[in-house]
Amino acid sequence: YSASPWTLPSFGSILTGFSPSIHKAGKTRKRKTGEGLTSLNRKLLTIPEMLPEHRSYGLVNNTHLNPKFGMADGYEEYIHNRAGYSGYVNARKTADRAWDMLSSQVDGKFFMLLHFFDPHVPYRPPKAFERKHAAGDKGTIDNLSYQSFSALHKYKYIPTGPEIAYLRGLYDGEVTYVDHQIGKLVAKISKSELLKNTWVIITSDHGEEFYEHGYFEHGHTYTNEVTQVPFILVPPKGHPLGKGQRVSTTSRHIDIAPTILDLLDATAPYPIEGKSVASLISGEETKDRECFMEYNLRVSQKRALFDGKRKVIVPKKKPSRAWMFDLHTDPMEQQRLSKKKTLRKMKRRLTDYSAAIRAMTPAHDVEAKSVELSEEEAEALRSLGYIE
Repeated sequence: YSASPWTLPSFGSILTGFSPSIHKAGKTRKRKTGEGLTSLNRKLLTIPEMLPEHRSYGLVNNTHLNPKFGMADGYEEYIHNRAGYSGYVNARKTADRAWDMLSSQVDGKFFMLLHFFDPHVPYRPPKAFERKHAAGDKGTIDNLSYQSFSALHKYKYIPTGPEIAYLRGLYDGEVTYVDHQIGKLVAKISKSELLKNTWVIITSDHGEEFYEHGYFEHGHTYTNEVTQVPFILVPPKGHPLGKGQRVSTTSRHIDIAPTILDLLDATAPYPIEGKSVASLISGEETKDRECFMEYNLRVSQKRALFDGKRKVIVPKKKPSRAWMFDLHTDPMEQQRLSKKKTLRKMKRRLTDYSAAIRAMTPAHDVEAKSVELSEEEAEALRSLGYIE
């Protein structure tokens, strides 16, 4: 489960192993304008900083992964490509550039963060992938031009059922295209012998929603279509962990950094909120982990907690208006539970979780610092609907 329904706070959690209210990245002072967007808490170390014996490469395609936000901390080489509605570096070029960087890594330890932007508005998969997934009626969507996107994003136009299916098809085409490019890159790595000692981890910072709960894109809600993300762990060839195992217990963005440290026999200089998933894979741990989520965009601030069965969503300013779902009986989150006693219990667990992470990190709990963006950087975020 993601730590947040959008990029910046989720990546902060992936890279540090802490929830957004501890790592601070992605808090906004002014919700509508996006003014005062905050950077990573510099008292925390990122994955590359905790792996000093590894050469670290970063290749990213998102304005939110700007070095100004602390996302480049610890990398020997960090290539940041800004993405906006008018253009971005596609998956093929990204994978090719990644191979250029890795092919020079003949021996020695390395860590690479590789980020693909394609499954994000504007959904523009290559024609072959569009034909396969989005062959339906476009209606008035007009291939998701900026005008179409702006109307959808501001809810000035609600698409019809066929138009929603077309949008979803474009998105599916982008996901499939990225999957194809990752496959080609892994095949190259495998042939070069690098894969013999290399772990590959695939995840996403968030999902995407297509009006399942009345919203479009991401950032607004904590429903599963936005917060449940893949976590694929591929061991080196011949590793005793093996392949083909599916773990049904919940894991979290904050578990990724401690998992990497565990796999590489490295340690952090302080306790981390997240935990390695090795015990989940081995079966030593069988209980679902509590998934805490926060820092949503645009709409009023809420926090959420999912325990593997029930999910509670609590507005920060009006916690009395919290609501809850049982995902075992209602996986599409359509029916809010009315059991007041259970709701009170879940709200208390969320409050206790939030208090516990603050108690374990007093030395790291600093005031969030705002980042001043250039007009070009702000315009890239504005074009994607992150700020107004």
